[in-house]
Amino acid sequence: MMISEPAGRARGRADNVVSNGPTGVLRRAAVRARLAWHPACRDRPIKRQVVVHGSFVARWACVAAVVSLLGASTASAQASSFTPGSVGDLDYHLFVPSAADGSRALPLVVYLHGCQQTAPDAALGTRWNQRAEADGFLVLYPEQSPARNEGRCWNWWVAANQSRDGGEAKLIADATRDVMARYRIDARRVFMIGASAGGAMSVVMAATYPDVFAAVANLGGCGYATCADATGLLAYRAMGPRARPVPLLTAAGTLDVTWLGVASAVPQWLATSDFADDGTQNGSVSRTPASTVLHPATADSYAHMTQVYNDRRGEDLVQFTTVFGAGHVYLGGDPAGSFTDPKGPAYTPSVWAFFSRHPMPSS
Repeated sequence: MMISEPAGRARGRADNVVSNGPTGVLRRAAVRARLAWHPACRDRPIKRQVVVHGSFVARWACVAAVVSLLGASTASAQASSFTPGSVGDLDYHLFVPSAADGSRALPLVVYLHGCQQTAPDAALGTRWNQRAEADGFLVLYPEQSPARNEGRCWNWWVAANQSRDGGEAKLIADATRDVMARYRIDARRVFMIGASAGGAMSVVMAATYPDVFAAVANLGGCGYATCADATGLLAYRAMGPRARPVPLLTAAGTLDVTWLGVASAVPQWLATSDFADDGTQNGSVSRTPASTVLHPATADSYAHMTQVYNDRRGEDLVQFTTVFGAGHVYLGGDPAGSFTDPKGPAYTPSVWAFFSRHPMPSS
């Protein structure tokens, strides 16, 4: 129903309805979304129409059209999620960022927790979910069952878990492949990281599945074959016909009781890479760092030294960071999680930067 009012009052009331009421909100949204010229909205000016006694103005056909279109737009928006799941005998949690709308293939990071941890605890302490949301990738957190290890440690020292398609290595690989099958994942950008027992297991995964994981990070974990592969030959044999130099980032604190084991993993992996690049250990991968950078301590970070070793093409292959004064903790972590230290150098951003530089070779 339309009524006549003094021009000033009518215009003021109508403008108020338009600017503050649901019609105004929707019109502004429509303009932003370039919906103002929807067929239902043409030739139906709003500003001089007023609702009286609960009657509907003629404009509600336009409003309904805009609502429909805005609803479709809202439905297409993807919210991030962090949910539990399982594949076979392995439980996990999966973080899916809001960018995972199917429009493009995204990277996948697989994180293996340490002893006495769960997947949610690891996600909280490492801040990987926040990084994944910011940079647009998925994070899979396989979770060790107390039925396989009472302390929830990955059994990386057990020979049955150190070969392809067997034991815990297969469970982790199957979970990774399941996510790759259900989501649009960039197969050249699937990465593995682990801390402590998870770090040692990540090296096992690099040796047994070099065709799945483009690069690996081992934080506070031992080298392949329970740190017994001094020549690198065992890891090379575990790779089989899929052998290739797999980029590795490793780090540990000098107060970490595992530091010697982590340090021994560096020459072992360089030796494995020497075999893997041409089938012969002939010095094609140098055991001498191409660069060594010392970083002094700051209020927010421990002093640390980063050494980079190159492959035969002169590109970085292994990065080893020694953190002076740090213990067996995840650096740059959230104190709400276990085994974390908020001081730097923060592991998560540095590991992600390393991964970003090392997609799977195209050939």
